[in-house]
Amino acid sequence: MDTSNSSEITDETTMQALVNKIRNNVVVIVHNLVLKYVDEDVVLSLSCKSVELTSADLNWQKGFMDYLGTKKLVHKICTITDLTLCLDKKSGDGKIEIYQGFFFFFLKKKFKKKKIKIGN
Repeated sequence: MDTSNSSEITDETTMQALVNKIRNNVVVIVHNLVLKYVDEDVVLSLSCKSVELTSADLNWQKGFMDYLGTKKLVHKICTITDLTLCLDKKSGDGKIEIYQGFFFFFLKKKFKKKKIKIGN
C-alpha cells in the first residue's frame, strides 16, 4: 500500500487549513488615510484618522476566528474613525483659495459583515 500519496494529501490539507486561518484572521489597520480626486476646478478629499478591519466571533466581538461545525462563517468588523469628506473649488491657477467646510463628517462608525464560505 502506497502511504506517500496519503501523506502528501494530509500535508496539503494541513497547509490549506493553516493558510485559511491566517487569511481569515488578518488584521488591517491604516492610520491617517487621505484620498483626493482632483478635476479641472474641483478637489474632492476624503480623510480619516483610522480604518481597522478585524475578525470577530459569532457575538461580533474582536478575536481569533475559526470555523465552528459544518457552517463556515467569516465575521469581519470594519471600524472607521473621524471620516471627513470635503469638496473644494480650485481657482484659475490651480490653488484652493477658500476651503469650504466639510461636506460629510462622523466620529466613529462600525460596519459588520458576515459571509458564508462554502468549501475551502
